[in-house]
Amino acid sequence: MQSSKQYKDTRYEGVDYLLKTLDKAGISIEFDEKQCSSNEEGIYLLDERKIIFRDDKPSVHVLKHQSWLVLQHCRMWNHDDTKSITFYQWKEPFEDFINASGIDANKLTKTYKESGLDPSRIILLLEAEAAATFYLPEQIAALINQCLLKKKG
Repeated sequence: MQSSKQYKDTRYEGVDYLLKTLDKAGISIEFDEKQCSSNEEGIYLLDERKIIFRDDKPSVHVLKHQSWLVLQHCRMWNHDDTKSITFYQWKEPFEDFINASGIDANKLTKTYKESGLDPSRIILLLEAEAAATFYLPEQIAALINQCLLKKKG
């Protein structure tokens, strides 16, 4: 008699926790393909504290990417800055993280520039892409929670 093994789909582990964390941070989530450009699977509207996904079932990668933009925005709240700032400090820590993630930063930078993005925004998107590749959903949620605690403290 063969024992039946249950296989668990680990791609979605931590997603519920991340979604609950975003809700706790006051971030609303909507689905509206009209608000995303043809090359965007999702956008984070900083002023509205809202993530809008193009598809009603976005990939975990896109959720992590947009959630990282929320984390950058949370750092802005803590620093009383007017724009989002990278999570990793500029220069060596930032570059080390980008390199460790394995993304092709040069290719992405070129793509972002060709799409007409503001250069200051490109840095934020590169870090978000690296984070979406590198971190699990629950790790991003934990970082957002830490940021929220600092804000309250």
